[in-house]
Amino acid sequence: MEFSKDKFLQIIENIKECYFEVDLKGNITYFNNAFCELTGYSREELFGLNYKYIADEENQKKVFKGFNTVYKTGEPLTDFEYQFKNKSGKKLIGETSVYLKYDSEGNKIGFYGLFRDITKRKEEEIRFREELEQLVNIKTLELRESEEKYHQLFNKALYSIALFDLEGNIVDCNNATSNLLSTHTLKEYIGKNYREFWTYHEKDKPLIDLFNNIFTDIIKTGKTLNFEFPIHRTIGRIIWCYATASKIKIGKKEFIQLILIDISAQKEAQQRLKESEEKYRSLVENAHEGVWALDENDDTIFVNPKICKMLGYTKDEIMGKNLHLFLEAPMSELINSYRKRREKGLKDTYELEFMKKDGTILSASINAASILNGNGEFKGSFAYITDITNRKIAEQKLKESEEMYRLLAENIHDIIVGLDKKFQIEYINEEVVKKVLGTAKKYVLGKNVLDFVHPDDKAVGLNSLVKGIKDKEGIMEVRIRHQKGHYIWFEVKGKAFLNNKGELKGILIARNITERKHAEEKLRESEEQYRTLVETMTDGL
Repeated sequence: MEFSKDKFLQIIENIKECYFEVDLKGNITYFNNAFCELTGYSREELFGLNYKYIADEENQKKVFKGFNTVYKTGEPLTDFEYQFKNKSGKKLIGETSVYLKYDSEGNKIGFYGLFRDITKRKEEEIRFREELEQLVNIKTLELRESEEKYHQLFNKALYSIALFDLEGNIVDCNNATSNLLSTHTLKEYIGKNYREFWTYHEKDKPLIDLFNNIFTDIIKTGKTLNFEFPIHRTIGRIIWCYATASKIKIGKKEFIQLILIDISAQKEAQQRLKESEEKYRSLVENAHEGVWALDENDDTIFVNPKICKMLGYTKDEIMGKNLHLFLEAPMSELINSYRKRREKGLKDTYELEFMKKDGTILSASINAASILNGNGEFKGSFAYITDITNRKIAEQKLKESEEMYRLLAENIHDIIVGLDKKFQIEYINEEVVKKVLGTAKKYVLGKNVLDFVHPDDKAVGLNSLVKGIKDKEGIMEVRIRHQKGHYIWFEVKGKAFLNNKGELKGILIARNITERKHAEEKLRESEEQYRTLVETMTDGL
């Protein structure tokens, strides 16, 4: 989840478009920094604010109708325009895409979407339409003396401009129109009806019905209509157009003026953002790790279902609550120390203990990062949270087990030695070694075990170790050097094994058999004396 670990909230907080979430009553439950900057409200003012507060009566009805359609059909509403006012009272025009939001059980719980400020674009459209109407008026009033001048302006316009008669035949169009459509030359379009050139590509045929409805509506009502549609070029590329269609009058004749703007790049960017948003939202909502996001005051602004399950709370019981309510005092102090690093934009991984709803403790691994706005200012933090409670319990049991075996090893009379695959010493029960051989572990750790074996016994020792690896166990009798320089006889039993990393290891248990060796030596000497005596007596007889 590393990429998912840092990306979702960062994307939401740093996109230029406004991102929002509202509940079924229209109360704002989540938003990004762009939304605050556009509306002029602080996070505290926006959280829980109802949409009716920033829209007049007409737009309230429009918003309710749009969102209600999404709720009933479950289908997203795209490119939905309405007017609202920011905190200073300035009226702005927005374009939004609205999606229905579900909880983990499939219940409808609200809406979310992207919101774009298109006020400037609308103003530009009005300005451009006014300028164009001025050009058209110039063409009408001064047609004979300034026709060439008008055509130069008309043809040099960056936007595609086409004039239709009320039957749908193209009366005139500029060079940008030909470049946009790129199917036929400019002259081939003049005089053609839209019902004809929308048959040039099979996939464009549905546009005939669209233009029929647009032309009928404009002729009947005189309204200016804005709409979007795709054009399929012969080379296979799709061109998305934003269209403004209106009825204009030139002299005594009425025409339908169509202005087309290529918005393909914008559409592609929106699609990529939508796919990215859906991808990362799905990743976060279905992550095996808990995801928790906080604002700059450590108040909760997002949790995924996993963190709710881990702590035993519902999402509503956590949202808006301060993180410290779920921690005991020592953990709060730890969080405060790491928060200072968050404010500097630094990341951290650490362990934390949460208090679950049932009063038990949840041990967790925290991978935390900062939430920064477009100016790099600290706006909160988010973390991926992994439940390590079972691991911590296992570690504690292992620690207790290791302590028990350590006490056992330190209180037996035999020497215990741990070896790596090169026969280098990794462990000794130091207290026993000190008592028997008079040496400390700092003098033996990391050294080859054969370094302490009597020179006459090294060959035997090496052969026994090699054979022990092959047979997985073995036994030998060798002399081992005391710290003072003399040697002591030991019976050494050993086993070879693989640790949990698959590494070859060995363990030796050495028992002091010096007394036994002395006894055997005395017995051998006694037997030798007896044998000599018997041989002497035999010779005398």
